[in-house]
Amino acid sequence: HSTASQFGRLSVALLQGSRQQMQQHASDLGRLPKQKLTEAEPARLLELRHAMELLATRNLQLLLSKVNGMNEAVRLLAPDKLLQRGFSISRKAGVAIRAATELQPGDEVVTQYATGRSWSTINRIDPHG
Repeated sequence: HSTASQFGRLSVALLQGSRQQMQQHASDLGRLPKQKLTEAEPARLLELRHAMELLATRNLQLLLSKVNGMNEAVRLLAPDKLLQRGFSISRKAGVAIRAATELQPGDEVVTQYATGRSWSTINRIDPHG
């Protein structure tokens, strides 16, 4: 979930940065005085258009690269991958337990492994580790 939030914030930030740069180029185009649009000006307009296209392409490639990296991180951190590496997920009433303080003696816990589950009853809790 944290990775997904980071991905969302990064995507928004990159898109906003790209939008600001493109708006600046568009603003530059808008400032060209009409009386200066002579035979030489179409070349300048083409140059600005090319610069905007390159910037958009570069920013899109950067964003795609980051998206691919984050997708790989999300894939590696998926619960099934963590279970395959020897971790387990314990749940109380269907909710993942994140801290011992969420438990009390007598609570029933279901623990999920890469292959199978087990049921346990809590006898004792040490919240300090």
